[in-house]
Amino acid sequence: MRELSFQFERVYSGTKEKLPLWRECTFVTTSSLSFAVGYSYVSRFFDNEAKKSALQMVENIRAQFSSSVSEVDWMDPVTRKVAQAKAQAMKELIGYPDWYANKSAIEAYYKGVSVGRSHLRNIVSLKTLMMHRVLSKLHLPTDRSEWYTSPDVVNAYYNPQTNSITFPAGILQLPFFSKGRPEALNYGSIGVVIGHEITHGFDDMGRQSDKYGNLAQWWSKSTIHTYLEKAQCFIEQYSMYRVPELDELLHTEVMMNGVTTQGENMADNGGMRQAFLAYKKYVEHNGPDLRLPGLHQFSPEQLFFLGFATVWCESATKESLLQEVLSDPHSPQRLRVQGTLANSQEFAHAWDCPVGSPMNPRDKCLIW
Repeated sequence: MRELSFQFERVYSGTKEKLPLWRECTFVTTSSLSFAVGYSYVSRFFDNEAKKSALQMVENIRAQFSSSVSEVDWMDPVTRKVAQAKAQAMKELIGYPDWYANKSAIEAYYKGVSVGRSHLRNIVSLKTLMMHRVLSKLHLPTDRSEWYTSPDVVNAYYNPQTNSITFPAGILQLPFFSKGRPEALNYGSIGVVIGHEITHGFDDMGRQSDKYGNLAQWWSKSTIHTYLEKAQCFIEQYSMYRVPELDELLHTEVMMNGVTTQGENMADNGGMRQAFLAYKKYVEHNGPDLRLPGLHQFSPEQLFFLGFATVWCESATKESLLQEVLSDPHSPQRLRVQGTLANSQEFAHAWDCPVGSPMNPRDKCLIW
């Protein structure tokens, strides 16, 4: 079975070597006992100061988003007011679950699981526990503070069904976040991610649920119409981007699909702008930011955009890139940077990009 899986991955994602068995075992353990592994990770490696800083950054960017909503001219007053209420009601889950503070809680979480020498029985035991836990919640009120991902994961997400944003401990580390470095870098990296997830609450999917996560149509028809016009700008922009690495593979000039990626592209653009504006307010209240030793030629504003671009560095096989272009709601990471910055007047000003140049086009897409 492992050999068949490897042969498939060679074609599907361009994998050259089999995954070492120790990595496969580690993956199965972390996915099956995710909160136990997360507890160990948090206990050994996570600095609670990072949690406090992230919470403050969430509040700063949320406040900036609410302020921006009050200024957009494409929302009618009633919809604008409900949007601000939804942003304010958004639940933030940072670092790890609160119940980690109770040592015995992790044992209670896995009560009933039996682990022995049979790998199959171990998996069945864990799957059974998880299924019972899911079924036990039927007909009960939704717990908006519940964690659905392990704290050791390097990821972040918005859950429209609970109107919540989650930032596990795993992402609150370099290159996304670090204490003691210029705040411009933190706002440009994890700050943009925070803004990205907040913006998801108001994209093509998020706008279909209310501040509690219930399916609801709270946008007026006129606002929806204007929103779709704004979205079309992003669709057309990203559909013009080429992915030349795939030309040889598909024997044609490969272009991006701006329709598939519109929600993520708009979240990237909105999140980056809100994080930058929140950073400027941070400087106003706290004084001038640090500069990087040895790189004093870069202004704090330039460091913000360097921090944003750095976290999207990637190396991908052609096959993996093809799957990304065909089915991933995110643009390839190079285009996430290029497309977002091309729409940023603040970026063009920080780097003196001439008007009409590729990174400072005359016509820009803007929504938040």
